[in-house]
Amino acid sequence: MVIGRRKKESSHVDREKIGAMTTSYSHCLQQATRRNTHLN
Repeated sequence: MVIGRRKKESSHVDREKIGAMTTSYSHCLQQATRRNTHLN
């Protein structure tokens, strides 16, 4: 039971990490796009 719980928690943490990474990545992409549009 404890092992199963740990697996669930770790997968949940991984999902949060991936979500944060994706959000910051898309934010960087948006900034780059804005800069390119501004330059053009």
